[in-house]
Order: sequence, then structure tokens, then C-alpha cells
Amino acid sequence: MSELEQYLAVFGFMLEPISRLIVFCLRAVAAVTLLFGAWSAARPGQSIALYQALMRFFNWRVEPIDRARELTTTRWLGAALVACSLVSLFLLLEGNQ
Repeated sequence: MSELEQYLAVFGFMLEPISRLIVFCLRAVAAVTLLFGAWSAARPGQSIALYQALMRFFNWRVEPIDRARELTTTRWLGAALVACSLVSLFLLLEGNQ
């Protein structure tokens, strides 16, 4: 019996709850990311305003050079975030079976 097998025989019971917690947290992050991406794609102006408010908190002023281009870019990046989140959720849910 290898050292790893001996370790798992003694402490293996502790790994299942920890792995379940990790998977739950990853699913939660993927779900929140999906919602944030959908919001950014649907309402890019509000997403930019949120970012500006967060930066104001740290005493930074952030203004886009070209507002129309910034809205388009935010919309596309929101859609990309939705796609990545869907892939992550699919992989996390598929691994549960």
C-alpha cells in the first residue's frame, strides 16, 4: 500500500465534504458571473457606471474616451462572460453525475 493510499484510508472521509464545498462555491461563482455578464451585456451603461462608482471609492476618476465604443465593448465582453460562465456551469454540473 502506497503512502497516498494509507493517507486516504485514514483521512479520506474528510475529503468528500471539502470537495463538495469547493464545487458548491465554484457553482455559486459561475452563477453570479453569469448574472453579471448578462447584466453587462443588456445594460452596458449601468455596468460602466458601477465601475466608475467603485473607482471613485478609491479616489480614481475613470471616463471613457469614446462612449459609444465603450458601450459596444462592454456589451461584447458581457456576452463573452456569459459564454464562459455557461461553459463553467456545464462542466461543474456534468462532473456531478
